Amino acid sequence: MSLFLRQLQQNSIARRHNAASTTKPYTISQKRLASGVGVTAIGLPIVLLFSAWLEGGLRDSISHYYYGNWQGGIFVAMLAFIGTFLIAYEGKFEQETILARVAGTLTFGIALFPTAGAGFEGSTRQFRPFGQLTTNPAGEWVEVSSFLPMDKIADWVAWLHVACASGLFLFLMYYSFVIFPAVQLRQRENRQADAQPIFQKRLRNNMYYSTGFLILTSMLAIASQSLWGDMWNKNNLTFWFEALALVAFGVAWTTKGRLIRRLQDPDE
Repeated sequence: MSLFLRQLQQNSIARRHNAASTTKPYTISQKRLASGVGVTAIGLPIVLLFSAWLEGGLRDSISHYYYGNWQGGIFVAMLAFIGTFLIAYEGKFEQETILARVAGTLTFGIALFPTAGAGFEGSTRQFRPFGQLTTNPAGEWVEVSSFLPMDKIADWVAWLHVACASGLFLFLMYYSFVIFPAVQLRQRENRQADAQPIFQKRLRNNMYYSTGFLILTSMLAIASQSLWGDMWNKNNLTFWFEALALVAFGVAWTTKGRLIRRLQDPDE
């Protein structure tokens, strides 16, 4: 009997050892990360449009929703979500991974350093997490509730915001035009150097180039807003072009994540 029990114990230990040796370590799907980034980027302007309907009007830009009573938390949280996923993303090439981490860092910069002005009727500017500024109708500082001299550095903070936002969209445009359309290593190994990409890859490349063009168009339009006169602010065109760039960014990354089955390779 003891010999029988000993044999059962040895068999149980052997089964546990084999199960442990064949269990794959926990890994994060890079396609799911890319899709998560893309879906969140598309969702951000949609959520803010809904909040604009509740609030009774659009703010001057997407960035101005930082100052919203409840929209600000959503704005910062969604940017933090995108930034975290970008930093965690591991690309097919080292350059792709490094640029994703830079883009993620810039995304956190957009969330941390707010743009100038509230972008809507009201006099209070909430500087998460630094404090609160209050102005009179003339735009003069009348109250500063912060452990930092925000009334003195607010303009510098706004410039940091612009720098982070511009840098982020430049990186995303580079992804759409250069990084994402590149032939994958697997295809390089299985095909000749001069072979044409497969049908699904051509579809994805068309999506990448289209989204890159939309991001470029949005950046050029925002940079030339002074040429539009009063029509620009009257129609909240900064918001709409930023929304267009975010949706284009989201489409590019959901395409990278193969969220749409038609864009998947046959062997995926």
